[in-house]
Amino acid sequence: MNKLKNLVYLVLIIFVKIFDYLEVLTYFNKILVKKTLDDAWKLVPLRKILTFRKKPKFNIYCIGDSHASFFSGYNRVQLGWPNKTINKYSFLKSYRLGPVLAYNLCNFKTRSRGREKLLYILTHLIPSGNKVLFCFGEIDCRAHLLKQSELQKRDIHNIIRECVDRYFSVIKDTKEQGFDVIVWNVMPSGITDDVLEKEYPFYGTNIERNKVSKYFNEYLKQKLEKFNISFINIFDKLVFENFETNVSYYFDGVHLSQKSMPYFLDELFKKKII
Repeated sequence: MNKLKNLVYLVLIIFVKIFDYLEVLTYFNKILVKKTLDDAWKLVPLRKILTFRKKPKFNIYCIGDSHASFFSGYNRVQLGWPNKTINKYSFLKSYRLGPVLAYNLCNFKTRSRGREKLLYILTHLIPSGNKVLFCFGEIDCRAHLLKQSELQKRDIHNIIRECVDRYFSVIKDTKEQGFDVIVWNVMPSGITDDVLEKEYPFYGTNIERNKVSKYFNEYLKQKLEKFNISFINIFDKLVFENFETNVSYYFDGVHLSQKSMPYFLDELFKKKII
C-alpha cells in the first residue's frame, strides 16, 4: 500500500512540474532522493496538490534587508538593489535594500536610504494588483534594541514597541496606497561567532535576542490584525524549547536556508494568500 501511495505521489509531482504548476514541489527534491515522501506531505498535503492551479497571476514582491534574499530561492545573500536579483521562483521577487532598520524605515535621509529606496520600488517597479511583503526588523532585534534599553535605561518592552510603532507606520502607509501587504516575521537571531560579528554585529546572548524578536513579532501581529494585514510567522519552528536558535535552518549562521521555505509556503496556503 505504501509503495502504491508513494508511486501516486511521484506521478502527481511529475505532472505538476511538467505543466508548470506552482513550483512549490521543487522543494521536495531532497526529500524525494531520500524516499521519505510522507515528511513532505505533512507540510503540503495531497489535498492541496490536487487543488493547485496554474502559477498565481500575481507576484509577491519581497522587500527588506539582507533577509529578503531568502525569497530568491537560493542559499546566498543577494546583491543589493538596484542590482538585478536572481529569483528561482517566478511568483516571488526579492529586493534587498541593504542594512535598513525597521526603526528608521519611516525616516528620509538615513545612511541606508531605506525610505527612499522603498518608495521608488513601490512607485516605479511594482505593478498594481500585486502583493508586497515586508521583511525588516532582524537587525534591530539582533544589534540595537537591547543596547538601547541599557543606554536609555528604559524597559525593553517599551523600546520594542516604539520600534514596531515606527515600522508599522510605513506598513500602514503602504496599505493605504492600495497595495496588498504581507509582513514577514523577525526570525530568530543566529548564533554568531567572531568572524560573523564583524559583518553582522549583535548585542546580548542568543536567547536574550530571541526573546526580543519573539515580543517584536507578538506586538507587530497585534497591530497588523487591527488592519487586516497578513502576518507570516514561523518563528517557533526555528527555535528549541529553551529559545536557542536551531541553526540547522540557516545556511551561514545568520540567514535562513531554503530548508525553511516549505514552512513559509505552508503559511501562504493556510492564510489563502496563494
